[in-house]
Amino acid sequence: MAIVSTTPRHTHWLHPGRWSGAEMRYFLTICTGDRQAGLTRVEIASSLHKAWDEIAAAKDVEILCRTIMPNHVHVLLRLGTRLTLGQVIGKWKTNTRVALKEAGLTWQRDFFERRLRPEDEQEPFGLYIFMNPYRSGLVQLNERWPWWRLDSPEVFQFPTLCKGDIYPQPEWLGQSDQWRCDRGW
Repeated sequence: MAIVSTTPRHTHWLHPGRWSGAEMRYFLTICTGDRQAGLTRVEIASSLHKAWDEIAAAKDVEILCRTIMPNHVHVLLRLGTRLTLGQVIGKWKTNTRVALKEAGLTWQRDFFERRLRPEDEQEPFGLYIFMNPYRSGLVQLNERWPWWRLDSPEVFQFPTLCKGDIYPQPEWLGQSDQWRCDRGW
């Protein structure tokens, strides 16, 4: 007997305007199926980071920064020239599927992407990704979120302003999603 989800799927909402361009920058959000928590378990989070590292090592992407939340992942990356964005995400989901399955998790069928235009600054996106666990109350301002990775520190200014090179400034809590408001999100 097949299991049928009663949750309506609206993945078609994510496709209008999707365009995969070589060497373009993308802000991504990839969620678990039904937004189930569990990605921050050590073995799963390690597997997710390892899969990104492998894709970056193959030069399919340049990862700028990333964080793993309990039920989703945020990544800011620059696409390589060999694969489309959909192929990169498909490869990453395939490489992480076993770890999720062992924990009873799945990936949402689609993902959210925001392509940054050449004139768009990436600083606000990186800061948003960095601040996401703090804003969600998963970690205190004087603690380090273990699943944050800054892969390209040279492209951001905000890390140099962190207290002790690790901890965010308290005033950042209210500012980290200003870029969304500026764009009418």
